[in-house]
Amino acid sequence: MATVPAAHICAAGVTIRMDSRTITTDIVLVDVASFSELSDDEQLVTAMAINDGIKAFLNIMPAQSLMQVSEIVLAIIPTGDGFYVILREEMAGYGPLFALSLRNDLLSESRRRGGLERGIRVAVHYGTALPFVDATGKENYVGQGLNDCERLLRHRSIREKAMAFVGDRNYVIVSRDAWERFASGFPMEEFGDFLRMLAFRFSDEYDVTDHHGRHHVARILDVSRLVTIPPPRPHDAPERIRRSNRN
Repeated sequence: MATVPAAHICAAGVTIRMDSRTITTDIVLVDVASFSELSDDEQLVTAMAINDGIKAFLNIMPAQSLMQVSEIVLAIIPTGDGFYVILREEMAGYGPLFALSLRNDLLSESRRRGGLERGIRVAVHYGTALPFVDATGKENYVGQGLNDCERLLRHRSIREKAMAFVGDRNYVIVSRDAWERFASGFPMEEFGDFLRMLAFRFSDEYDVTDHHGRHHVARILDVSRLVTIPPPRPHDAPERIRRSNRN
């Protein structure tokens, strides 16, 4: 892991010191299709549906995985028409299953209250992010990993292939880097039967070049929309269960 030298950022007369180290992990970008075309009222309903959906999703993680949300998610960064989720480095490899599960929970929330009918588009990339404190005092993130995630989701050719693969605009695009981490952490010879029970499937790889001339390789993933897949339980799960029972 690289360390970025301390720097000073000046904004609106405020000087902010930044001591950042590069984080390399799974980065998930969730985007509501055509969000900017919605009316103000529709955008508010959609934003509330996103907020309630991700809260409901994160609230079930501790019970299923025996881990706190803070052990799984490092940061959630709103984008206006969606949000980034940066997973903790220890969770790298889980990103594709996290993305599929989050898509499903957002769809469930949309069925309950509406607001996401135009489509929930998700991209996952294993890449770099750098934390910093912005002018409001809040932690934020930048980095090539976030940029690559966004470029995957914006590429017209991949979007068209994703819609053809899943049959609608609720799809998950996974970069080769994220796929390789996933395949290493969840090898098919060990997890294949379990994943097939959940109707897990994936497309061939697609090679594309974005408008900046950067090359990307990605594939589309899908799973039953009725499931949520928690991360593997930690190595100290038995002790956590004993502590919980004592309490």
